[in-house]
Amino acid sequence: DRHLFYSLECSEITVITPGVTAKSGLDAIEIVRVICDKIRPDVIFAIDALAAGAPSRLGTTVQICDTGICPGSGLGNRRGEMSRRTLGVPVVAIGVPTVINSQVFITENGEVRAPMRSEGLFLCPQYVGEIVENAAKIIGGGINQAFGLDFY
Repeated sequence: DRHLFYSLECSEITVITPGVTAKSGLDAIEIVRVICDKIRPDVIFAIDALAAGAPSRLGTTVQICDTGICPGSGLGNRRGEMSRRTLGVPVVAIGVPTVINSQVFITENGEVRAPMRSEGLFLCPQYVGEIVENAAKIIGGGINQAFGLDFY
């Protein structure tokens, strides 16, 4: 999807949803790179789900950085890096932890704190839809405010 929004304080905002590689057959970086070459943006906001390092972080934090992002890296499925180095424009990465590696539930002495014990198995809470919906409102609202837009 490509949507253009106009306001007095910014000339143009383009919103895309590249989706996951399994759905399109393309890495997000490939899609974003083509769009960057065509429209030459001033900045990219890359918003993604993250893997939590602790159960208490699921849906409770928002990570923001200006060094870019490597989609899939938290799941051990590293894709192309989205950064100023690779795209030629600043990349602000914003993420919310929505999954966690099942190995986090295994204690240092090897005792299992969760019923599953499989390497590479990622879990998400049953209320992940609510986490995503709330995070979208918070992140979208913050970006809208930053650009002087008054709709959410």
